[in-house]
Amino acid sequence: MIKNKKFMISLTLGLILLIIAGWSDQHIQSQQVTKFNELEEKIQRLEDIEQIKQLKARYFRFVDEKKWTAFGRSAAWS
Repeated sequence: MIKNKKFMISLTLGLILLIIAGWSDQHIQSQQVTKFNELEEKIQRLEDIEQIKQLKARYFRFVDEKKWTAFGRSAAWS
């Protein structure tokens, strides 16, 4: 009876450790997904800022060089 009790206790502890390890892996994966999403958002923001800079550069170049026809063709500015 004592051997069965020790076996059951060790089996239970082993299962608990496996459950904790599985939760830990899922927690780490969810943190990695969160960080990945944050990086994607930062990259998208930087790309958007770069597009705005290029748009402003084209606008002021056309105005400075008085290229009104090119300025008019870029009415959509995209």
